[in-house]
Amino acid sequence: MDRIHSFHVRASSGRTDAEVVLELARTMSAWFFAEGELVRVT
Repeated sequence: MDRIHSFHVRASSGRTDAEVVLELARTMSAWFFAEGELVRVT
């Protein structure tokens, strides 16, 4: 069975989906590369 998964932020949060996903990517990048070189996500 095919599943479609999506991610949405409540409008009342004051942030867009893209802003939250970008913050998540930056946070995960910092965590993954804490011992080495940080990969920049822009």
